Amino acid sequence: MSTSEKDPVVPPVVRELLQESEKVQGWVAKLPEHADEAYPEVFERVRDDYIGRLDGLADQLGQHRSDLLVSLEGRRATAESLRGDRRSHAANLEEVHLRHAVGEFSEEEWDSRRTTIEASLDKVDSLLAVEEGAVSELTAVIDSIEGHTRPVRPIRLGTRKTVESAADAEAAVDSRAGEGVAVGARSWSEVVAQRPHEAPKDGGSEDELDFLAALSRDDLKNLDPILAATLNDE
Repeated sequence: MSTSEKDPVVPPVVRELLQESEKVQGWVAKLPEHADEAYPEVFERVRDDYIGRLDGLADQLGQHRSDLLVSLEGRRATAESLRGDRRSHAANLEEVHLRHAVGEFSEEEWDSRRTTIEASLDKVDSLLAVEEGAVSELTAVIDSIEGHTRPVRPIRLGTRKTVESAADAEAAVDSRAGEGVAVGARSWSEVVAQRPHEAPKDGGSEDELDFLAALSRDDLKNLDPILAATLNDE
């Protein structure tokens, strides 16, 4: 039995490191969902611990990467050599078949030669399947290692609710149309500040009521529900 048949394609330690890295990455991915459940210093301590673990695992995986690349190139070379052997055996089989067809080889000689060549083909196919499987396995593991050794994106502090509220408010302001200001406005002063200002008429100053006619009904409902109801009654 050859060494490639006795030994695993990927060392068990590499698979264990990958599994551990995937587990810690899963914890990191869930951290933002629980940011409002701990004091900031606690959140930072846990976050830094996880990122430190990932850095250490990435270093260990990186140490195995070069050996895996060497193994991959060797497997690829072996597979290519076996493909050459297979082409050669297939060509021999065709030649024997042709000589039999024209009458050079008897039925018995054809059967004997064909059986030998087909046995060689089966052996090559079996070895080729092993090498091609190893190439696929090594390629997948090396790609996975590269993914686990990329820098981890920092997790910003701040509760999830705060971040979502800020994002929603920003989206609301960005989506305002010409017929009214953002629905997220909370006061008349915000309305005035958010709307594009026109030049005051007759040199007078703009008043909050000057915007009333330009506001949409949705804006009024958010700014002054009682006033909006009065206008609806009219």
